[in-house]
Amino acid sequence: MLRDKFGITKFEQFSSHIPPDNRAIAEYAANTSTGPSADDLCVDTKGKISSKWNQKVIDMLLESVLEKRQGGAYAELPERSDGYFRDIVTKQVERARVYWKQAQAMVKVDGQRESPAEVEQRMVTQKLKKDAIARAYTRRQSVSYY
Repeated sequence: MLRDKFGITKFEQFSSHIPPDNRAIAEYAANTSTGPSADDLCVDTKGKISSKWNQKVIDMLLESVLEKRQGGAYAELPERSDGYFRDIVTKQVERARVYWKQAQAMVKVDGQRESPAEVEQRMVTQKLKKDAIARAYTRRQSVSYY
């Protein structure tokens, strides 16, 4: 669902997402602007998932999902309520925000920020560790199952 709207194939690609300007978010929260646009949809990755901006983004994504379901897309999804699909969309936005936050440069022990190469290396290392844990867990289940 997010992948269609943001043109990504994996959640890791969301790390290059450019969040909306803080001023635009503040203006929308103060009801002085129209907020997120369907043409240039941006998730507030720095604020809370419950922020007014992010709730509007979730509403727009949910509307898109429901329209596509009416058109016959997402036929593999079961017949469920709008609340069910809202939860799915919200969880996908949360997952995308996690990937975005992990891709931000951190401050090293010496007080300097990570370079883009160091950020990439950290993310690759984390993914390799996560994959190794998943493989080990799968093997344990297979051995224990028989």
